[in-house]
Amino acid sequence: MTQIMVNDELIGKVMAVGHYHDPKEAVVTILTDYLKQHQTETTPFDSLRLSADYADDDLAQLFERNSDVGRDIAL
Repeated sequence: MTQIMVNDELIGKVMAVGHYHDPKEAVVTILTDYLKQHQTETTPFDSLRLSADYADDDLAQLFERNSDVGRDIAL
């Protein structure tokens, strides 16, 4: 849990403008609304995206065919 100190004047203004009943309600509601507005959902495409520091050689290896794979025949 994190404690945040807010001066009485600021929280008083927030409560007056937002018509909140107590300071905790004001802070929780404001932070929740902020997250709803600014938090983006990850899409399946985002999980497939490679990081920017991914080496070019590693990327090329993703598309190279390994000649040793698939040569064995199990009888």
